[in-house]
Amino acid sequence: MLRSGKLRNTNNKTAKDIAAVCGSPLTDDLGKYLGVPLIHGRINKGTYKELLEKTQKRLASWKSATLSFAGRMTLIKSVTTSLPVYAMQTVKLPSELCQKLDHLNRDFLWGHTKEQNVVHLVKWDTVCMPKNKGGLGIKKMKLMNQTLLAKASWRILQNESGLWGDLLRSKYVKKLSIIDVSEKKSGVCSSTWKGIAFGGKLLSRGIKWRGGCGNNVFFWTDDWVPNMGILQHHATISLSENHLLEKVNSYFEDGIWNIQKLKSVLPWEMVHKIASIHAGRVHSGPDRVIWGASKTGTFSVKSAYGELFHDSSYPDWRWKFIWNLKIPPKILSFLWTLLHDWLQANMDVGKPFNNETMFLSWNPPMEEWVKLNIDGSMSIELGTITAGGVIRDHKKQWLGGFALNSVLQAELWGLYEGLTYVWKSGFRKVIVESDSMEAVSLIQSVTNENHPLFSLIQSCKMMIAADWCCKVQHTYRESNRLADSIAKFGHALLRLQLSSKLIC
Repeated sequence: MLRSGKLRNTNNKTAKDIAAVCGSPLTDDLGKYLGVPLIHGRINKGTYKELLEKTQKRLASWKSATLSFAGRMTLIKSVTTSLPVYAMQTVKLPSELCQKLDHLNRDFLWGHTKEQNVVHLVKWDTVCMPKNKGGLGIKKMKLMNQTLLAKASWRILQNESGLWGDLLRSKYVKKLSIIDVSEKKSGVCSSTWKGIAFGGKLLSRGIKWRGGCGNNVFFWTDDWVPNMGILQHHATISLSENHLLEKVNSYFEDGIWNIQKLKSVLPWEMVHKIASIHAGRVHSGPDRVIWGASKTGTFSVKSAYGELFHDSSYPDWRWKFIWNLKIPPKILSFLWTLLHDWLQANMDVGKPFNNETMFLSWNPPMEEWVKLNIDGSMSIELGTITAGGVIRDHKKQWLGGFALNSVLQAELWGLYEGLTYVWKSGFRKVIVESDSMEAVSLIQSVTNENHPLFSLIQSCKMMIAADWCCKVQHTYRESNRLADSIAKFGHALLRLQLSSKLIC
């Protein structure tokens, strides 16, 4: 079908001629596809009025007076907030529509009706926060809309193949980045692109650089050091225009960090953090834009929605502990409501402990094998993390050990340095034990290229795949005490600002 009426650059007679040739009738309404209106004009509050009507019908069919607070919360999260999700993935919904949907959900949650006014005990902005921030995890419509559109922006940023992405990149992005193309800059454009640009504003808050070869990342003005922001704010010298144009690779020397050059422009604490980044090495790979709001470096709607509350000033509290309590949902939701009135009292609820007893000890390897135990250690006083390791044979004899102080990703750096040390020592049958299940899992599984530690993980895997017998397995912390003690010794090296590595 062809749209009738006023067409840009096409008069009615031409439109009729085209319709006659194509055999398609003219129409004012292109209908829907998979329940979503096919938009051929501007979006207004009436375009998606059916979403509002569907939500009203669903809520009207439920008797809020006969449901508990927990029951109403479950229905909102599983049904009413899910109804507009499909439409939200492709277009920015009108703000007025989002507000009306929020209003319906808010009144239903607290049992508010036209016949009965009910006090809302907790404000809606707090209710819509993630559970670990003190909310109920109910999604606020406008924020959820932006989060879903940010996913489309992320796919364009990652240059995912597809006709839709190629079309939008060639028409709107061109040689720029999706982050640089704002909604206002788009000018006259389709509703789809306006929505994607709206999502791009959120995307700019969570993307980071993962350093690799260092050719594409600006040392001072890009965000590439974990949890530090841009380094321009930490400089100990006056930065000139030439400084601001420096790339990360200008601080490499022979494939590793030039520590003396870093010390000349940054405080020691920052040098310590930068030296822990696995960049500039043989297997570091290219520089890559990753999603900094998730541990894996890959964009997810959940992490993006949480990023909207990253700078929340709401009081920090042990909400995870509350939601993990093994009590009925009805009581749990009542406890949540009650605790919002008690936050100012600075309550500190202790976590339950497991009194099960286990007797654990270190087990030696088989004959002709050696065992490398590694561990990491964190110092709250210094705000640093170190790593260490020890090598022993089947007779429990000490064969060597090491301690590191220039690490953030302690367990993986301990593994990397430990493998290097064992290989250079001439051992070819090695069992590696770590009490970090997460580190062992990363080594034993396929790693996503967006992972913040991808280059370090790949370097470890390359060493394990070398011409020797090497196994990596998990052990309990109680069986790893010696490696733990050596790792803690790394803090002493840091206090004295001694060599970043001690071999013994």
